[in-house]
Amino acid sequence: MCRRPAVAVLAVVGLLALGAPASAQLGGLIKKVPKVPTPALPAPPSTPSAPSSTSTEPAPILASCDQLKQLIDAFKAERQALEQGAREAAAFRARIAAEDQAGPEAQQERMMGVLEASAAKEQKYKDCLDAAMLKDADNPKLERLEMQAEDELDDDKAAKLSEQADALRKVIKHRAEPACAALKTDMGADMKAFTEAEVARRQSEEQVIENVNTRAEQAGADSAKMVRVDYAKMKEDLCVGIVGSKLNASDRALIDSCGSQLPDALRALGCGSGSPWGAPTPAVK
Repeated sequence: MCRRPAVAVLAVVGLLALGAPASAQLGGLIKKVPKVPTPALPAPPSTPSAPSSTSTEPAPILASCDQLKQLIDAFKAERQALEQGAREAAAFRARIAAEDQAGPEAQQERMMGVLEASAAKEQKYKDCLDAAMLKDADNPKLERLEMQAEDELDDDKAAKLSEQADALRKVIKHRAEPACAALKTDMGADMKAFTEAEVARRQSEEQVIENVNTRAEQAGADSAKMVRVDYAKMKEDLCVGIVGSKLNASDRALIDSCGSQLPDALRALGCGSGSPWGAPTPAVK
C-alpha cells in the first residue's frame, strides 16, 4: 500500500468564498506528498562492516520521454479536476451554511415542499388519465354498462354488469396510461429521495473533500491509462524523489533530456511544498 498524501480540509473553500484566484484555490483539496524526512545518521561501527551487496539507489521509475509527457498530461488533468472540485466544495459549504442559518424550520419546509409537489403531480396524472379515458373509443360502452348496472333491479344481473364495466374500465385505463406516464409519481419514492438528499446534504465536509480528491486522482489515472493506485504510487515516488534528490540517475537524466515540466506539474499538485499556501502554487499551462 503506498503512502497517501495528507489533505488540508478547510483552506480551499474559505479562499474560494473570498474570491481567491484559481491558482490559489486548491489548498484544501490538494493531496500533498510530505517532504522526504532526513534520516538520522547511525553511529559509525566500531569494526569495519562487510560491503553491502545491494544498491541504495532507488529503482528507475520512468522509461521514456513519451511516458513522461503522458504523466505530465495526467497531472494537468488531475489539477483541472481539483479546480472544478474546489468550486463544487465551496458551493456545497455555502449552501450548508445558508441552510443551517435558516434553522430547523427550514428542513420542515423542504419536506412540505416535496409532499406538496408530489401531491400536485399525482393530481395532474389523475386528470390526464381521466381525460385520456374519456377519449377512448370504448368509453361510451363503459358508460352504458355503468348506467345499466345502476338501473338494474335484479342484484345478480347488476353485479354481472358491474363486473363487465370494471373489466372494461381496466382495459381503457391500461390504454390511457402511456399518454400520462411522464406525470406519474410515487410519493413514497419522493420522500425516500428527500431523506437521502438530506443525508447527503449533511455529509461531512471532510468527506466532500475526499470525494473531490478521489475523483481528481481518478481523472489523472484515466488520462495516464493507469490503475489509480499505481498512478498515485508513481506520482508519490516522483515527488519524494525530486524533493529529496533521491531519483535514480537514469530518471534524472531522462527528465533533463526531455526538458519536461515535471517539477512544476508536481508542485501544482502540492508536491514538496508542505502546505501549498506557504508559497504561490505554480499554474499548470
